[in-house]
Amino acid sequence: MFRKRLPLSDLTAPLTDVLDHWRARGGEDLACPWSQFDMHFLPPRVLPTTLVIDVFDDVNANKYRFWGSKMTLIHGKDMTGRSPYDLSPRELAEDLRKQHLEIRENRAACAHVLGFALESGLTQTHTILRLPLSDDGRSVSHIVGVVWYSPEALKRLEKKGLGSLFGP
Repeated sequence: MFRKRLPLSDLTAPLTDVLDHWRARGGEDLACPWSQFDMHFLPPRVLPTTLVIDVFDDVNANKYRFWGSKMTLIHGKDMTGRSPYDLSPRELAEDLRKQHLEIRENRAACAHVLGFALESGLTQTHTILRLPLSDDGRSVSHIVGVVWYSPEALKRLEKKGLGSLFGP
């Protein structure tokens, strides 16, 4: 697995549309609570790969509030209501923990390109935009993550018999 930070200025649509939605609601000032982040205004094509995490003081208590439908295909299970740190492989779970702690500490949006070597020998890459939301204007209470796979990558994943991105 590899992860490389991507400047927000390098994002392209549809992730820029999501970023603009967050910014218009005061996201950069940590003034956007979950109740004002209206997912109905996001581009419909990002919803299947969108995630929302409830964030707690004890990072181990973090839970997925929303788990997009394509994420079940990609990971082979529905993680709604479960901890992000229960995902496999373990390397991914530990990297998620680090990223969530960084977002909570920095209280700022971030984007990364991630890549994984698949069992089939292919390399799968995707971009993720993570946005902090705050219910009190001071601390991060939710993280919205929008994963963007190219349409070709999603088609490859959807082929019958391929299984999830991380194994059978």
